[in-house]
Amino acid sequence: MIPAVRFGRVPKREKARIAEEMARLADVSAFTSLKKAVEDASSVLETCVSGFLLLVDTLRAFIEQSPLQYWCPVR
Repeated sequence: MIPAVRFGRVPKREKARIAEEMARLADVSAFTSLKKAVEDASSVLETCVSGFLLLVDTLRAFIEQSPLQYWCPVR
């Protein structure tokens, strides 16, 4: 049952109870999200690898566009 909506002053104890309940729900929600994210290990690994490859391609394109004065002289 949903409690009735009140207008006006909220007692300190009730504020504390509401804050604790909101924090608990946030923790449960974060844990559930994390659990869902790592349930499929191959999907996580695949996502990490594809992200890394995208980063490598982006950096390679950036380096190729850079003027020669910014390149490493050893290269």
